[in-house]
Amino acid sequence: MKNQIVFLPGLNGIRTIAALGVLFSHINLALLDFGIDNFSLFGYTNEGKLKGWMLGGHGVTMFFVLSGFLITYLLLKEFEKTNTIDIKKFYMRRILRIWPLYFFYVLLTLVVMWNQINIDFNLVYYLTFFANIPFIQEHGYMGMLHLWSIGVEEQFYLFWPLLFVFFIRRNIFIRITSIIIMLFLIFRIMMWYFFPFSEIALFSSVNRFDCMLFGGLGAYLYYNKVKSLISLIHIWRSISVGVL
Repeated sequence: MKNQIVFLPGLNGIRTIAALGVLFSHINLALLDFGIDNFSLFGYTNEGKLKGWMLGGHGVTMFFVLSGFLITYLLLKEFEKTNTIDIKKFYMRRILRIWPLYFFYVLLTLVVMWNQINIDFNLVYYLTFFANIPFIQEHGYMGMLHLWSIGVEEQFYLFWPLLFVFFIRRNIFIRITSIIIMLFLIFRIMMWYFFPFSEIALFSSVNRFDCMLFGGLGAYLYYNKVKSLISLIHIWRSISVGVL
């Protein structure tokens, strides 16, 4: 029996909204390249800078949540069918799905923009899916800045199937995932409060593992229906009481 393709049509609308958010955000910011600095689709900050990045940021967040949702949903389907996760096949599927196009794009960008890119150690980050590091340090290559999000996803995929199996087999998926998400949020708030715009603060915002975990949590709830949702409400209520 062949594996059925998982298709959730309700997610297409969310993808569209997220994509449009990123598109319009970049269009708004690109106006500066044409000398148009007195028009903004989304207003201005108190310092008078364009706020075009805000909508794009929300769109990227939605993509991260969707990514966590879909990858976790597939893991749930596999675990239900086989009572395990074939880690090797999981990594091979990710490699075949992402790596060929990714490296082709990197090579094409280097060829087309050879005279405009100063090749240095940062190239290693792009070749090892750590493009988020030069992005945070503002040393990214022209034409490759957006690859930071793929780097974040690849880093998440590296450990998530292992944690997934560990959580599922011990029946602690909802509890531990919720706690980790809460810890990520607390860490981000603290970093921006004590070290605003530092590399560690930027790292906490760029590496949105919590968004993908939130999507994974949503997949678990969707897969297991209402019973899991009730459990989650009790867990978040306990966490909130403990924090307060």
